[in-house]
Amino acid sequence: MQGQQPADMMQHHLQLPTEPSNIGPFDPSSCRSLYIGDLHPYVAETQLQDLFSSMGSVSEVKVIKDKATGMSAGYGFVKFLDHA
Repeated sequence: MQGQQPADMMQHHLQLPTEPSNIGPFDPSSCRSLYIGDLHPYVAETQLQDLFSSMGSVSEVKVIKDKATGMSAGYGFVKFLDHA
């Protein structure tokens, strides 16, 4: 491949699919988990449970923790039983 330009080499090795594979149509009713970001370090899962239970039946609340410090990483997830 000597003498080829970098763009030519990239096109030779990079084969992008023209259509997505293994991806079905988007179904909004399957969305039950909500990302919560920019959390204060001392926000507890019970506080998020109390806050979001007014929007629907909450099945799970998870505040992600920093592995090194054990403190909140500043984000989490709230999972609802049903699509709200």
